[in-house]
Amino acid sequence: MKHIKKFNKFEQTNESLMDYLSYFIIGDLLYRFLKGFILSRLRNKFDDFREKNAQDTISDFLSELKKMGKIPVSEFADRFFMRIQSKNGHEYDLRLLKEEKVLIISGDNNLDEEIPLSDEQFDDFLKLIKQS
Repeated sequence: MKHIKKFNKFEQTNESLMDYLSYFIIGDLLYRFLKGFILSRLRNKFDDFREKNAQDTISDFLSELKKMGKIPVSEFADRFFMRIQSKNGHEYDLRLLKEEKVLIISGDNNLDEEIPLSDEQFDDFLKLIKQS
């Protein structure tokens, strides 16, 4: 009889270990799913914010260049180079890449941003440059 009781205790222990293991696996899978879901939502919100910020930056620079009238532009084989000073006194270097339609902005506060332009935005920059 003692051997049967020990076997039953072992069987109960084994079943409870399997229950704990299955709870752990289910919890881990749920954690990974929620983590991925939440991170993807945050990543999407950050990308949307970044895109909106980039579009605002482009429109700000276009309006600054329109106000300047005569823009000092250096033309190279692959890009146009402009140096402007904004309202708040910061100096920015703008590089408009001809082939890729990309605006690269460098500033005195360690700013170095590369923004892809739409065809319309690229044409607006070209019009302003050619007017100068």
